[in-house]
Amino acid sequence: MKKNKKWIWVCCQHPMPLLVQDRGVPDVLERIPPWGDPDLPTYIQKFKDVFDSLDKFPHLRIDFEISGRELEDVAKCDPALIIRMKEYVKAGKLGFVGGDYSQSHCHVYGSESSLRQIQYGKDVFRKLLGYEIDIFFHQETGLHDQLPQLLNAYGYSIAVPPRFPYIIRFVENESPEISVHFGVIEYVNGEDFTYWKGLDGTIIPLYLSMPAPSESKEIYDVFDRYSRPNSRKRKTDIVSPLESFMEREKQKDPINVPTLLIENPDMKRLDDEYYLERDNTGEFSLLGSALHQRLQSSSITSAANLYSYWSYIEGVWAEEMSRKNKKAEIAVLQAEALNAMNWILNGTSENLGQFNEIWKKILSSQHHDVYWIETTDLKRKSLLWLDEAIKSSEMITNKVGIELAEQIDTRWITLGEALVLYNTLSRPRKSVERITLQFEKGKYSSFQLFNFKGEKQEMQLIEKETWEDESIKKCEVLFRTDIPGFGYKTYMIQVGESIPSDPIEIDLSFYNYRNDFYSIKILGDGTISSLQEKKSGVELINSEKFYGNEIRGQLNNGDLISNRSSNSSIRLLKGNLADILFSQGQIGPIMS
Repeated sequence: MKKNKKWIWVCCQHPMPLLVQDRGVPDVLERIPPWGDPDLPTYIQKFKDVFDSLDKFPHLRIDFEISGRELEDVAKCDPALIIRMKEYVKAGKLGFVGGDYSQSHCHVYGSESSLRQIQYGKDVFRKLLGYEIDIFFHQETGLHDQLPQLLNAYGYSIAVPPRFPYIIRFVENESPEISVHFGVIEYVNGEDFTYWKGLDGTIIPLYLSMPAPSESKEIYDVFDRYSRPNSRKRKTDIVSPLESFMEREKQKDPINVPTLLIENPDMKRLDDEYYLERDNTGEFSLLGSALHQRLQSSSITSAANLYSYWSYIEGVWAEEMSRKNKKAEIAVLQAEALNAMNWILNGTSENLGQFNEIWKKILSSQHHDVYWIETTDLKRKSLLWLDEAIKSSEMITNKVGIELAEQIDTRWITLGEALVLYNTLSRPRKSVERITLQFEKGKYSSFQLFNFKGEKQEMQLIEKETWEDESIKKCEVLFRTDIPGFGYKTYMIQVGESIPSDPIEIDLSFYNYRNDFYSIKILGDGTISSLQEKKSGVELINSEKFYGNEIRGQLNNGDLISNRSSNSSIRLLKGNLADILFSQGQIGPIMS
């Protein structure tokens, strides 16, 4: 083959040391040899085999797109491997991209998690390798409108779109020139940079890459050995993806895709055939070096928004994990805010290392491989991590909350006892809040709530638990609050006259609700049969196709299932501040 040095080859490997730690049954594909590895120590050997290739092949260069969490796991399992990584980095043969802590699908999590992903991730690479990552690139999709702002703040210089699904919308000036070949859209060589524009107007150079041809022969060995007949069969008697790509590009000259080709396989061993094919058709380069060199000769004339409608964070497991993740995020942010408030008022602070440990548990649970459909054991571990994060955060919140309350002037409360509510948000909180109160035996059979002006506060009881003498042991109530941003407000609890009153419960087959903006009809199974915009009268739900909040699925036997049911009913908790609906449904054999 004639040597043609116009192509720049980037081999950006995607290691998966967390996934191979799943111990669920059946085994995930990534744990089945020869493609997969059964455990982390065996997977470490794959790293060593890849590094042996760097020793063997003089021109080879490799990037790792590995998460900070997984790099910590590797360092703990085999510290000597980190030393070897440093040597290859120093020799200019090994690079790292991405740099976040757990490669999450960050568009489905809170913005604070996205910030912490980068903060904690970059710190891992800095401490373990002395490496400062400035290229943001992933195989997995994790995009949102604030990322350019965060990437700039943390020292990134160039971003590359992910390999998995994403949306790009050019929003300024002319879009780059785009070529179409048999329906395949490709960027044109020389117009392969745009600016990724964030929500606040922040921009970062974005390389509009085309994926390099790549395949893993070992994965076909696994499918040939274990899969059902005719499932993902090995293709025989045809040219390799690389040969096919090169032949097609030869026919298209002089119009070519960008000459920088980024290969991003799940980590695989590299043999002579792999190396020689690419060394004969191009030059190997680290991704950062190739991008910076290409950017210097580029003139960017456009800007784009980058986002995604796609994620595989779905299903029953993921629903439970996502809800618990949200609870954990809120819990740790409240604890951190109260701790800051305590430092301002009292000059004392909890050990900040506690918060680092909590955040790492939350961020670890967000790893895309935890949510991957095949895993079970990792999902159970993730739920435990989140439970531990919530418990630790609540312990800090309770401890700090008590310390703060002891400094608050409650001398105006002469009868009854004080209730201190904190607002950990930066903005005033003026809304109906749901709080839980606990009382000693015999203290209150009913109670009232007053503000510091002596004004009685309107309340609504949701549920209560009583002692043997019918006094209140624990209750949940709603009441209107008006608490300043990053502050607190004190209320007085006093014995009252049957306030709050017991809730009124009603069973309904459906529930209609109207406000100034829309009207809605909710059925007993929790689905929404009608949602109308009040001003125009436009119906927003096409009930012939789907009801709102409707879930459909398919069982292993092929039966189609839905949560729609004619036998369900709504339990309505009617009150003076809010009506609360409870629905219990069924999806096929699954009860909610």
